[in-house]
Amino acid sequence: MEKERNRNIDILKGIGITSIVLGHSCSFIFQNQIPLGPFVYTYHLMIFMFIIGYLIDLDKFEKDKNYKYQYIGKQIIKMLSLYFLYNIVFVLAHNSFVKLNMIDADYYNIKRLTEYIFIGLCFKSNEVLLSALWFIPMMLIAKILFCLLYSKNVFNNRRINVITLGLTSGIIGYLLAINNGYFEYHIQTAILSIFFICIGILFKMDEKRLNKYITSLSWMPSALLIFIILKIGNYRIDISNNDLINPIVFFGLSLLGIYFCLSLAKTISNLKTTKKLFITLGENSFHIMALHLLIIKIIDITYAYIKGINDIKVISTFPYAFSNKLWIIYLILGTIIPVLIITPLKKFKREYIDTMKMY
Repeated sequence: MEKERNRNIDILKGIGITSIVLGHSCSFIFQNQIPLGPFVYTYHLMIFMFIIGYLIDLDKFEKDKNYKYQYIGKQIIKMLSLYFLYNIVFVLAHNSFVKLNMIDADYYNIKRLTEYIFIGLCFKSNEVLLSALWFIPMMLIAKILFCLLYSKNVFNNRRINVITLGLTSGIIGYLLAINNGYFEYHIQTAILSIFFICIGILFKMDEKRLNKYITSLSWMPSALLIFIILKIGNYRIDISNNDLINPIVFFGLSLLGIYFCLSLAKTISNLKTTKKLFITLGENSFHIMALHLLIIKIIDITYAYIKGINDIKVISTFPYAFSNKLWIIYLILGTIIPVLIITPLKKFKREYIDTMKMY
């Protein structure tokens, strides 16, 4: 039972990371009529916060006072090691990216190279092709804040404590964001995100009852409703830039987007091959997050070479240069290639590095 639940979460992660890549691959498609980019932006980050809440074990938090500190420590070590490693790789490759016209930037000398490598230890990066990882320290801060702020003793009722923390954080985070509160590591977004962590916790509390209202086909009307709302109001949510529109629409569309993901996950879980694909994408979501912008720019320079396009400003346009023609290729290769890159590396780690620890 636990294994199946984790696999369903992997499917949700797969939907989330695919949506992030899609959001970085296009905005409007089909003669600018369908707002595909704005559609995924309604939920593509907060579905991960929902998943964090779903996976949090409040029993351990409440029974063991030290557990939250162990949890925080493990999360920091895990995220920082991956973040720092990717930052090293991208900094060392920076001059090559500039030379290939993948990015419009200055070359690094040894001093800047060294400096930009070590700022990775602070969850910072100067690499534009790694900019999607802004989400990682923000997500980590949201986890830490939840752990430190959640208490079982405020109202002596778990559900009320979660609801209170969620609403309070949602309101404070939203107000900070709409008042142009740009803080280090997107702390305003981290505070806002606690609302969705709490939604994930509440969903898990009532999962059996709520699952009755999530069918394998209800993703279609929910998606249609999101598109209609976006089209009528000409709305666009961009959490990274504090573009949250009005609170009713923001929270409403975000929750509707999460519902869309839950329903779509049910459909995918009934399709053997598709299920396996999305589980794989979910298991490798961090690596796809880190590598997909690089893949998109490789596609751009390849297309430009084939078509004889030499305008550097066009080729280096970020995050994509030829979305109207290549967005589906960005999406497919931007999700699949990172998996093809990381899978043999994971296999090497299992077979050799972990084996060496035994000696």
